[in-house]
Amino acid sequence: MKKILLLIILLNSTYSFAGVQHSPPTSIPPDRDFVVSYTIDEYKDIEFSKVYYRKRGGIAYRSVIANKTGKIFEAIIPAEYVTFPAIEYYITVTYTNGVTQEIFASEANPQAIPVIEGAVGKSERQTAPKTQWESLEVFSKEDLVVSASRREQRLSESPSTISVLTQDDIENYGSESLADIIRVVPGLNMMRITTADAEISIRGFNREGSNKILTMVDGRSVYVDLFGMTFWEFLPISVHDIKRVEVIRGPGSTMYGANAFSGVVSIFTKGGEDIKGSRFYISGGETGLSSTFQAGDSNENYSYRVSTTFRNLYSYEDRFNTDAQNITGDGVVDYKLTKGKLRFGAGFIKSYAEEIFSLIGPVGVDAYQTYAYSSYSINDLEISLWYLFLNATLDVNFPFPDTLVLNNISGIPNGTEVDMSGLRFDMPAVNGISHTANIDVQNNFRLFEDNNLLVGGNYRLITFNSEQLKIGYQKFYQHLVGLFVQDEFKPIKQIILNAGIRFDLQDIEDNNKDLKDEKKRYNISPRASFTFLPYEEHYLRLSVGTAFRNPAFFESDIRTVIVPEGDKSLKATLPGGGFTITQPVAKTGIDYYGNRDLDPEQIVTVDLGYGGRAFKKFRFSCDVFYEQLKDLILFTGSVQNFTRALDVRNNDPDVVNHIFNFYNLVDARSYGFELNLDYQITSYLRLFANYSFQRIDLMNKDKIKETLNISRDEDLPTVPEENPEHKLNAGMNLSVKKFKYNVYGHFVSKTHRENFITNMASEPVTLNMSGMTITKSLREMAKDPTYGTNDVPAYFILNMNMSYLFFNKIKLGVGVENLLGTSDDMKDDGFVFSDKYVVSKLQSGRHIEYPRLKLFGNIVGGTSIPRRFYGFVAVNF
Repeated sequence: MKKILLLIILLNSTYSFAGVQHSPPTSIPPDRDFVVSYTIDEYKDIEFSKVYYRKRGGIAYRSVIANKTGKIFEAIIPAEYVTFPAIEYYITVTYTNGVTQEIFASEANPQAIPVIEGAVGKSERQTAPKTQWESLEVFSKEDLVVSASRREQRLSESPSTISVLTQDDIENYGSESLADIIRVVPGLNMMRITTADAEISIRGFNREGSNKILTMVDGRSVYVDLFGMTFWEFLPISVHDIKRVEVIRGPGSTMYGANAFSGVVSIFTKGGEDIKGSRFYISGGETGLSSTFQAGDSNENYSYRVSTTFRNLYSYEDRFNTDAQNITGDGVVDYKLTKGKLRFGAGFIKSYAEEIFSLIGPVGVDAYQTYAYSSYSINDLEISLWYLFLNATLDVNFPFPDTLVLNNISGIPNGTEVDMSGLRFDMPAVNGISHTANIDVQNNFRLFEDNNLLVGGNYRLITFNSEQLKIGYQKFYQHLVGLFVQDEFKPIKQIILNAGIRFDLQDIEDNNKDLKDEKKRYNISPRASFTFLPYEEHYLRLSVGTAFRNPAFFESDIRTVIVPEGDKSLKATLPGGGFTITQPVAKTGIDYYGNRDLDPEQIVTVDLGYGGRAFKKFRFSCDVFYEQLKDLILFTGSVQNFTRALDVRNNDPDVVNHIFNFYNLVDARSYGFELNLDYQITSYLRLFANYSFQRIDLMNKDKIKETLNISRDEDLPTVPEENPEHKLNAGMNLSVKKFKYNVYGHFVSKTHRENFITNMASEPVTLNMSGMTITKSLREMAKDPTYGTNDVPAYFILNMNMSYLFFNKIKLGVGVENLLGTSDDMKDDGFVFSDKYVVSKLQSGRHIEYPRLKLFGNIVGGTSIPRRFYGFVAVNF
């Protein structure tokens, strides 16, 4: 009996499998890092080893890659997961041939270590305690990523350039807006037009309604296909629901199809095992008010998380005026089945924005969304379904003068006022209802030990119905079908070859009987990469990829009315109380039409990158890229075309005037580099910095000028200077026991933008009145003033926040955005004038990130951003 008991004790204290030795402690203390140490004799055949861990009773495991020094492996389980009553873990290794094997305990039967106050575990570090300045804890793991190949792999083995924001990165930044947080990613362009309107692109080509990146939450798209954009301030989750964010910098269509044009932002949310109870967050101040409530739990069979968020965003120019409001609810349940895992989720979003900027001016948005999703995975097979219902009302506030004043025109008294209201130039609000259903299927086949073949596909159906669209165009249907295959091969340990290709079909139909054929668009998106791993956690990657973006509904298929057909007139009132002349004008209407003949935008990118880790705690990467872009969609508008509706000789109501057009007209090239440095000085202090350089050249200026009938480069409706050449981000994270202090700085070089809105006041307009032809610009004739700037000066933003954790449950903090700015109220619309209506510069202490204009008495464009203070509280129940 004693021999049997002794054998059991030995088995529990030392586990040896395939040359592995590990002695778990009998107990460990709470709220302290737990160091798992073990040795593997055959370490030369091992690519990496991972420790999977969870709180006792949790359904999902977290993982950490062990640091490797010869045959000694060491992984650190963070203190926040070392809680009563116990922690569970098991160990795996992945060999150089790609085979993964459990070597200590298992997922089904993990090693359990009781957590006891005052305990000292054998595996815990026993060295003398170090001060916060002496501690030299290093990174415990290399980031694991999923998005680049749609399966888990080490960042160094990814076929794409990718950045990762962890839960700590998100919490440290202190913002309630994910758009602000991901500014820190190298190569990312973030442009805030209003409080409610943040536009994001990767490697240039940012604009109003930015449409060049695909955004996903837990694998489902939140890029709104109908509008061709992501509403960054109206995501279905709050920043407190996010576990990590992966940002692919470069084409992603091979894996994700349409709209993964210049990059992918993939958001992963927390599960019940990450919550374990209830949490409440509230943030408020000059930025607005935001609150989030979360609850979650887990056991061996299932976990759940529910959350709800309310956000009220204040205007930058009137700190107590609401610019936007957002209410969300989201819930998810995970089941662990005998075979496989099952997930269900659902949620809603109720959003209101006073002003989001569009290609034709400010748009008010009032929208309601509900969604549901489900997924099932077993081994390497994954199936996911999701559905989205959207009810949105868009109210376009087109900037056009209400009154013209005629001066210096022969035969017309100076000061004659022309009332434009009789034109009925008022684009009606468009309400639409959309349904989207999607299914994704993928399976990873291991053909050989060193070869992984991923095969998958998806189908998506989008419907849209609006009574405000023209009769015959009120219903819209879009079918998207995609099939992809990717093969990854390791001929030797240091080399990874990756090649993939995808086929996509977009099939569009509507209820217009005049269109005999459905519109179909086909795309093939190949990608290939070569990765060399010279040292552990170092990589040299060369990749070539392609991507495409389908025209959105509002670019290709919308048909709506701006000015209705029927009787219209101008009223001219002579100065000094003189009489009024009513001038009938054309009965023709003005429509807003998309261009159904548009082709998808195309991009080809070559990317060369090197990265790694030095001295255990210093990480770096440098990526050089070259992009060739073709058939970019250019929006043009013409006030001159609008005046056709004022032609008294044209009374045929069948004649339709189009003042807006979309063309596949822009070819460009882009090149640059991104340098990223990350230095964990001690376990308490981290510094990081990244610099991005990019230059863009238009390749077909002459074609653009010929098509649009313009002669000067200055009149081009798009210019390379829209994109900043230089961007610099830097920051510091200090964490001393329960105190945290974070600093972030962002520099963006100057830009210049030309588009329909910025140019409309200067364009000549022709009026026909009483047999006279009058040609002047709107700037010269509008009664209300027009001034502003198309230039966005270089700016630097400095953000700070600090917090302290009380009783291990309550975190109190304060923060400031744009610390170097001013909190002064707006003066003179944020401008400083050198002469009447001649802007010399912006108001000191404020900056803009998009051109700011006063058009005909109304402020249009970039908001003037001041310094703003806020406070926040987080409570764990």
